[in-house]
Amino acid sequence: MKKVLLIFVIGLFATASILAQTPAVVTPPTNLQVKFQTSNNLLPVLNNKLTWTASTTLNAKYVLYRSESLSNGTVSNFFKIASELRHTEFFDYQIRGNSKYGYFAVAYLSGLNGGFSKPSDTIYVSTEIQPLTYAFVSGAVTNDSDSSPLKNAFVSFIPTQGGCKNSAFFKTDSMGKYVGKIVASEYIIYSSAAKFVGEYFDNQKYYTSATKVTIKEKDSLTFNVGLAKYVEPAKYTLSGKVTDSTGKGLRADVFGYRIRSNAKYYSTGVAKTDSLGNYSFKVYQGDTVVVYAYSKDKNLVPEFYNNQKTFADANRVGVAGDVNNIDFVLDPKPVYNNSISGSVKNKSGAVVFSHLALFEIKDGRFVNRKLSTHSDSTTGVYTFKNINPGKYIMFAHPKENYKPTYYRYDSKQTLNWKEADSIVVDATSALANFNFTVLAPGDTGLAVISGNVKNPQGNVEVGALVYALDANNEVVGYGITNNFGNYAITELEPGTYNVTVDKVGYTAPTIVSTTINYSLNPVATQSFIITPNLILNTGNEKLTPQSFKLEQNYPNPFNPSTKISFSIPIKNNVELRIYNIIGKEIATLANGSFNAGSYDVIWDAQNISSGVYFYTLKVGSFKETRKMILMK
Repeated sequence: MKKVLLIFVIGLFATASILAQTPAVVTPPTNLQVKFQTSNNLLPVLNNKLTWTASTTLNAKYVLYRSESLSNGTVSNFFKIASELRHTEFFDYQIRGNSKYGYFAVAYLSGLNGGFSKPSDTIYVSTEIQPLTYAFVSGAVTNDSDSSPLKNAFVSFIPTQGGCKNSAFFKTDSMGKYVGKIVASEYIIYSSAAKFVGEYFDNQKYYTSATKVTIKEKDSLTFNVGLAKYVEPAKYTLSGKVTDSTGKGLRADVFGYRIRSNAKYYSTGVAKTDSLGNYSFKVYQGDTVVVYAYSKDKNLVPEFYNNQKTFADANRVGVAGDVNNIDFVLDPKPVYNNSISGSVKNKSGAVVFSHLALFEIKDGRFVNRKLSTHSDSTTGVYTFKNINPGKYIMFAHPKENYKPTYYRYDSKQTLNWKEADSIVVDATSALANFNFTVLAPGDTGLAVISGNVKNPQGNVEVGALVYALDANNEVVGYGITNNFGNYAITELEPGTYNVTVDKVGYTAPTIVSTTINYSLNPVATQSFIITPNLILNTGNEKLTPQSFKLEQNYPNPFNPSTKISFSIPIKNNVELRIYNIIGKEIATLANGSFNAGSYDVIWDAQNISSGVYFYTLKVGSFKETRKMILMK
C-alpha cells in the first residue's frame, strides 16, 4: 500500500486529451532472467529475483507480469505484479514453494506521447524447496562469578552463510536453560544478558575471533555459557585549552571521538571552551580518543590534535587516568590574493539585487558551500575574495520574480548544478566578468504561467509551491507564492503543461492542463484553492517495497520546501529527523509506527536559515543519512 503524505500524486495513465496523441515507439526490455532464492531457516523466506537489460528508450519505466501453476494443475493467466519500476531489478516475494512461475516485462513511457513496448521474452522458473535437515541444541547461561542461572538471557546461532537474518534465537527460562530445534549448518554462537558482558563462543569478545561450530543432521548438542557481570569503566577527565597564535583563549567547540578495536569511531564528548579557551569532557578508562577543535572565528583553521588536518593523521590519546594539556593553537586561514567578480542584471541591463553562493566541487560532487555574498544594490557588482584554490560552481538567487540559476558561460538558466560551468581558481588570479543575466516574467521569448493560491475562506496562501510538469510528468519549473499569494513559473517553452500546487498541511487540487505560446498567450493565468488537511492520505497502490530506501530530496538545493521520500518493506517504527551541520536536531518529520509502503514527506523550512542540513531515516537497525542544501 503506497501512502502519500501531503504531496501530489501523478497518475501513470494519461487523460482523454493525452490519448489523442501519437504514442511513442518504445523498445522492449531484453535478457530477462529469474533466479529462485531461499533462506536456510525454520521458516524460509522465498523470492524470485528478476533482472533484465534496460530498454533503449530514454526514461522508460517497466511493468512486470506473472503466471502461476495452480494446485489443481491449471496455469493462471498472466497478471500485473509491479509497475512504475525505474530500475532493472525486482524481488518477487509473493510466491510459494514447489510451484512454477512465468514472467515477462513491458517498457513504457508515460505522458502526452507515452506508449508501451512489446513484451519481453517469457521466462519460467520452478520453486522447488530442498527439504531442510535439523538438529537439537540446548544448554544453560550462568553468572561466571557464582554459577547462578541467568533468566531471560539470549543465545543466538548465527549462520556463517546467510547472515544474521537467518539466525536462530533462544531465550533462557528461570533456571537459565534453553533448548530448541535448528537447521543443520555452520554457526557462530553469541550469548548475552542484561547487565552482563556478551561473548562469542568460545569465550571470545569479537565476531571475527569466534569459534565456528558445525551442527549436523540429528545432532543433539549442548552449549553452556558463563557471562561476566558488566562493570562500567572508570570515568576520567580530558582537558586542554584552545588559543590563537598569540596565546589568546578562543571560543570553540571541541569534539572527542572514541576509536574501537575494529577501527570504527564514535562520539565520546563535545565541549565548549570558556572565555579563556579552557575545555573538558569525560572519557572512559581504556579509551583511545581523537580530539578535534573548531573555532567560532571563521578566519581560523580547525584542526585535529596535535596540529593535524585530517582524522587519519590525528594523534591518538590513550586514557589511563585524567588526561591534561590536550591543547590547540589554531592558525589563521591563509590569505590568497585571488577573486571572482561579476554582476547580476536582467536582460535589459538593469541591476538585480541577488544573493550569491560559491560551491566547491571535487570528484564530480558538492564538497560544501565555501563562500557567500550579495551583489551591490546600485551597481549589481559582486566579488568573492580570498578563495581556497580549487574548482567551483556559482549560484545566484535574485530578488522576487527573477529566476535563480547556476552560472553558465552561455548565460542560459539552470537549476541543475550538474549543468553549471565550473570555475578553476588558483592562489593569485583575479577572475572577472562572470556576469549573470537573470530572467523575469515578460522577458522576450519566454512563456509564463502565473496566478494565485487561496484557501476555501478566500485567504491567500504564502509559501505554496506551484509545479509545471512536461509530457513525461517531469518537473520543468516551479513558483513559490509571495505575501500576496501570487506565483510565477517563468522561462517556459511554448506547449502544454500539467500544473499543480503543493503546501504542507493542505490537500492539492486536481492537476490542470495549461497551454501557452508566444503569439497568443505568452502569459497564462492559473489559480488554485487548496484545502487544509493534516491526515495521511492513502492511495490504491497494492505493491509493497522490497527493501528499505531513503531517496535524495527534491528539489535540492531548495527554498523554502523540499520533498523527502522513503520506503519500508515491513511495518515498523519510523524516525525521520533533520539535523544541522553540527549535528543539532532541527525538526522531526516522522516518529511512530508505519505500515509497509512508500511515503513522501514535505519539509517546510520557511523559518530556517540557509545552509547545509542532513536528514536521517531510522527504521529498526536500518539507518541512512543524506545531505540537502537550503538556499535563500
